[in-house]
Amino acid sequence: AMDRHLARAARVYADRRGRLVAALARECPGPEVTGVEAGLHLCVVLPGYDDDEVVRALEETGWRTRSLSGQAESHAVAGLVLSYSRLTARDAAEFASDLRRVLERLGSGYY
Repeated sequence: AMDRHLARAARVYADRRGRLVAALARECPGPEVTGVEAGLHLCVVLPGYDDDEVVRALEETGWRTRSLSGQAESHAVAGLVLSYSRLTARDAAEFASDLRRVLERLGSGYY
């Protein structure tokens, strides 16, 4: 029973990750998306942006994310750490669209 549960969970999370990656590719094709496919998080690298500012702007639209630069003491890289553990297909598309608008508004990197 546990093997079936783990296999199902792996399929569900792989599907959620795939939907988020696809939505980001459609809405925000410039930034690099990184992170192992076996996890529950991925990173969006945002050179040229203040990732803390991006996080604050996304919070204003209702999204909770973490800055990638805040995860390292040295050699910080600007970007976002995104969890997709509870993300629906609709949420993935809406998030990617909101991220594009935030990046366009902040306008210091890809847009």
